[in-house]
Amino acid sequence: MTLAILVLISIMWLPAGLFFLGYGEAKTSGFLCAVVGVLTVAGAFFEAATGNAFGAAPLFVFGVLYMQTAHAFLTGAEDLRTVGNGALGVCRA
Repeated sequence: MTLAILVLISIMWLPAGLFFLGYGEAKTSGFLCAVVGVLTVAGAFFEAATGNAFGAAPLFVFGVLYMQTAHAFLTGAEDLRTVGNGALGVCRA
């Protein structure tokens, strides 16, 4: 299960990276980040239910970060300090 989620996460960064390079739309990248974030959090709950706490904790934290990134994409946030603070919180965890 974790490997499938990691593949999904790696594929998510392709449209996000293309958006940052000037190709693509914020709505498409934001929607994909939101879908991956929700699926990652759902996978984290599944991993926690099966007893794999070491796999569930990073999946949950990164899933919340992906949903935060999706919110920034979809709302067109100019000030990205919130996403930066979320990323800093992930690095500390």
